Amino acid sequence: MAVYEQITEYFNSNKLLINNQSGFRKCHSCETALQLTISNFLKNIHNNKFTVTVFLDFQRAFETIDRSILLKKLQMYGIGVLNVNKTKSMIITTQYKYERLDINNINIVYENNQIELVRKIKYLGLIIDNNLTFKEHVTIANSLSIMTCITVYKSIIQPHFDYCATILYMLDKNSISALQKLQNRGMRIIMRCNKYTPINLMLECLQWMNVEKRITYMTLILGAFRDAQRLSS
Repeated sequence: MAVYEQITEYFNSNKLLINNQSGFRKCHSCETALQLTISNFLKNIHNNKFTVTVFLDFQRAFETIDRSILLKKLQMYGIGVLNVNKTKSMIITTQYKYERLDINNINIVYENNQIELVRKIKYLGLIIDNNLTFKEHVTIANSLSIMTCITVYKSIIQPHFDYCATILYMLDKNSISALQKLQNRGMRIIMRCNKYTPINLMLECLQWMNVEKRITYMTLILGAFRDAQRLSS
């Protein structure tokens, strides 16, 4: 641990890590990485541009690191062979523009292997579609079983609402409503209420926020935390 802390301090104090790196860094997470990625996608859409993205998957990446190289001042890193079968590409744009593209003329090749072009992909636990609607991600939340809702709501289901809240903040009202219906169903099961029980009453009894307020709350917490970190640095 002492070696890790010294190396981390050295890298941070000498600014050897790029600002966009989220992995294995304090005050960074999968969510900050997704924030940057989705922000760049949206920026290009707003600027009337396409985003062609290749999602890489390295086979047994951590096991193929050459430790002797790491010990030589971490100047070089051993990276496993690219897993072509799991590597996907995606064009991020609006549905209107996508339908007018000549997909057959878009070819991404790596060492004579064609990279599959997809319309959705699971990236850091978030299902991203090429139109950035996130509807597939919301649909999966609706597939959780009733028994899971009864026994492990706070330990398993609630984190699904909280994960990437700063990304889900942009969801449209229909998608928010889909998540809210799932929360309503869970509350009715937990409290043994029927479908006529007012939602606000159940929220008040459980001292919960509804989905929209919870997403806003989690977004504000992350924003305040990052502001505090900037002021202290």
